[in-house]
Amino acid sequence: MSLNADIALRQLQTLSPDLAGTIVGTLEASGSFDQPQLLANLQGDGIRFGENRIEQFALDADVQGIDDPTLDVQLALQNVNAGGSRWQTSKQIWLVASQSIGLS
Repeated sequence: MSLNADIALRQLQTLSPDLAGTIVGTLEASGSFDQPQLLANLQGDGIRFGENRIEQFALDADVQGIDDPTLDVQLALQNVNAGGSRWQTSKQIWLVASQSIGLS
């Protein structure tokens, strides 16, 4: 299996009036259906869904396997306002392997 996609969603508001911002990046799927690998690299700017907002985000992910997957996921967020909570500084969330989750 092999699939490569360039993502260029530059005007999310055209999908719904509740959405705004841009998401760009790449997705790559490879391997077999029993042992797939997904690589994702996405960046977002000015993301809004209703009252929820993310000024910027960056996602880098490498996910391999299905039954006992290997995960290497990093998500960086800046200026998040969601569900009445606000983070004004940069936050990074990472998930490595299938057991450890970190937040800084």
